[in-house]
Amino acid sequence: MAVDRISDLPDEILCHILSFLPTILAFTTTVLSMRWTPLFYLLTVLCFNFNDETVKNDNSFNHFCRFIDTLMLSPRGSNQPIKTFNLNCLYSYRKLNSPSNVSLNPIILTSRTLVVILKLEDVKIQSNNLCVNLPSLKTLHFKYVSFKNKNDFLKLLNACPIVQDLDASCNIYDEKIEEAKEFKSLSLSKLVRASISSIDVPFTAIYNVEFLKSGWTSLSKDLECPFSALECVLSHLRPCTIVSFGGSDIPFATYILRNARLLEVMKTDVSTTFYGMQKHKIIEKLSTCPRICLRM
Repeated sequence: MAVDRISDLPDEILCHILSFLPTILAFTTTVLSMRWTPLFYLLTVLCFNFNDETVKNDNSFNHFCRFIDTLMLSPRGSNQPIKTFNLNCLYSYRKLNSPSNVSLNPIILTSRTLVVILKLEDVKIQSNNLCVNLPSLKTLHFKYVSFKNKNDFLKLLNACPIVQDLDASCNIYDEKIEEAKEFKSLSLSKLVRASISSIDVPFTAIYNVEFLKSGWTSLSKDLECPFSALECVLSHLRPCTIVSFGGSDIPFATYILRNARLLEVMKTDVSTTFYGMQKHKIIEKLSTCPRICLRM
């Protein structure tokens, strides 16, 4: 008679093995024996794949959502720390009679033990009273993530006091709601790297970064904003790249060149709408700009 030696391994080793599987596949091990059932609720690495193969119609979509809700809200797993949460969404256009992005249960945003990485793509975070508590999170990446309003996004940032790596490409449904006063002085003192597009973030939140990438924000077009607000960034900025550089960006670029004390590299990707002499004039103007400290 065959001996089941794998089931005799300690819980820690079995959970480590299961962590390399997509979570839904790991769940299938619960049919092996009673020994494997509680292990599923001890997993600290959760990986969900939403695509044409795993979700083929409306019924399987609803089943997929219920599965995640059941796991996240289960009393057996409510006290289990989550080290990594990965939700991958890739689906054919209009394959489902559902929104183009999946609504994320906000409960994941209250995990005090989520310490490694939180990466979300093509999901919607929508709540009338969003509660966020991620005091241990160090890496936060959002790609095509939608929020009900800007304050929900800033509330999330405010709940990540030690985040070091921020990559945010977000959509805001209701842009008419003004930014709350409590977020005007938002500070992320541990932040080292920030890449931000399609949404504005207060400069007080990114003053400590060594790498900053900002695109499709109001920075370059809102020239009434005092450049002195950039002082906190300029004291740390080393590389600087301006993508789709246009004529209106010259005052911003020259201010960076003249005041960024630690600046080492300045790159400009001139917009494709500029040709020949126009590009030459822009390059000439920047080349003759006085620089504090720049390694060419």
